Amino acid sequence: MVVRGKHERWSSSPGEAFTLIELLVVIAIIAILASLLLPALSKAKSRALQVACISNLRQLQVAYRNYADDNHDTLPQNLGAGSATTLGVYNLPGSWVLGNAQVDADPTNITTGTIYQYVPNTAVYHCPADHSTIHNTTTPRIRSYSVDIFLSNPQVTPFDIVHFVDIKPDPSQVFVFLDEAEASIDDGAFGCAVAPSQQWINMPSDRHNQGGNFSFADGHCDHWKWFYPKVFSYPGQSTANASDLLDLQRVQAALPSPD
Repeated sequence: MVVRGKHERWSSSPGEAFTLIELLVVIAIIAILASLLLPALSKAKSRALQVACISNLRQLQVAYRNYADDNHDTLPQNLGAGSATTLGVYNLPGSWVLGNAQVDADPTNITTGTIYQYVPNTAVYHCPADHSTIHNTTTPRIRSYSVDIFLSNPQVTPFDIVHFVDIKPDPSQVFVFLDEAEASIDDGAFGCAVAPSQQWINMPSDRHNQGGNFSFADGHCDHWKWFYPKVFSYPGQSTANASDLLDLQRVQAALPSPD
């Protein structure tokens, strides 16, 4: 038996080692597999965030309806105040949420809202795909969702829907909550001019594969794919083009009717 010294190295035979070409081939195969898998993984992650967002909206919608059921069919109020600017407007006490999503990180703006007792989890109010921060800070925002401005908001014209039974033409066609664009969201109300206006007062989010999520008065939720990316600059901006106008008209068609 041959005993090797402690400083003597074992050496592999030439047939057991990888050549440089073989290593490069292996690396190339790994790179190809990674390029094939990464888009699929990214798409799966995006889909998971979209599903989580819709789950949040569904919980908020249930809370919204439960509040109405416990209050003689009266909808949760959505009372706005302040200057007519994105950072200057806010929701008053007695509303479903308080404050302004862009400037307020105080969780009591959610926990003292009228529907919080029906969905006592602040995380439900924030879309997991929303990475925006409080204005001029690195603090994450706590709210991503707003409610149709024509639902229990006496400050708007030409109409205001106060009771659930008055939601027309049909609860399945009227949205309540939506995932709002991070540059657009402010108080708890989503402003939208009725047709034939061609201006965005507020703007829905497009962070879910160029689409946004909505809940409807009958309880169902839906994902709407937009024809055109949603880039919000200021309240009342004109639609960018014919495709953007189609998106606005789709939102307008889901507003409640005063008749």
